[in-house]
Amino acid sequence: MGSSAWQCGTGHGESVPGGRGAGNGGGAILLPVGRRRRGTDMARIFIACGGTGGHFFPGSAVAECLLKRGHEVTILLCGKDVERSLLDWNGSEIVTVRSSPLSASPYRIPAAVLTNLTALARSLLMLSNADVVVGMGGYGAAPPLAAARLRRVPIVLFEANAVPGRVTRLLASNASAIALGMPECEPFLRKRVRKTCLLQVTGVPVRSALVQAAESVTRPESGGDGDKDKRVLVFGGSRGARFLNETVAQALAQLKKSGVDVQVDHVSGAGAVESVRSRYAEAGITCEVMEYTPEMARLYRRATCAVTRAGASTCAELALFGLPALLI
Repeated sequence: MGSSAWQCGTGHGESVPGGRGAGNGGGAILLPVGRRRRGTDMARIFIACGGTGGHFFPGSAVAECLLKRGHEVTILLCGKDVERSLLDWNGSEIVTVRSSPLSASPYRIPAAVLTNLTALARSLLMLSNADVVVGMGGYGAAPPLAAARLRRVPIVLFEANAVPGRVTRLLASNASAIALGMPECEPFLRKRVRKTCLLQVTGVPVRSALVQAAESVTRPESGGDGDKDKRVLVFGGSRGARFLNETVAQALAQLKKSGVDVQVDHVSGAGAVESVRSRYAEAGITCEVMEYTPEMARLYRRATCAVTRAGASTCAELALFGLPALLI
């Protein structure tokens, strides 16, 4: 498959993950489309991006751009409860292929193996007309990628982290291309891939809605008028973070005692809204608490700083908005 068989899926990629120079879509995924259907420029592409927002959002950003380029895209999820809160996506077809991580408990291994074999069988049937399968990482991508290998459908992997995950390590030798969120990941994979595999640092794909919102954001200089109204954004990714839910209100209460008044937007994750809201009320801090929000662009825009977990997608979005952050 020559170089002419590659197309850029999400814009103009740069070596800086998630930076403003990453182009429309926040990164480039190169896709082998040599198996296009006869008589058309459209490719049938499956994107396995289930599990968490860290997999789904970059996958949806890639899907969004591919749809604009006229390709047919199906998003594959893996059936986790958190995926229900992520489905503000109304572009391409979404299919759930339920899979399971292999547990360390011997009592859970048989059920997990059965679930994943079922997912493999479903994927084999589903990919009969696939041109490319893209895996965005996580255990949910394993059955569709394994099915693609069995069907000899080209595989593209995306690895957001500095150290590749298990699925990326296992399937790197079968990939036609691997897109990297960080250049530090390349040495881990260089010896695992085939000579024909395109290994490229692209950055982390970011949804176009966030890219457009970030273009008009201006951050005040330290010590300027913007310091009068401080608003802290607290979130722990799509699943929330118990540590942040339990400790940030107390920490900000200490800050308030020292004379610094703040307002807070806190995305708590499922089942924690009331307890988090009561902590801020006890601390006397004005706070908007939500279990999940599809309006992260609005929260990024009005925040002065953020306290959050250091996920790759989160770091890319923070960089895009130029938002100072304390990363946990």
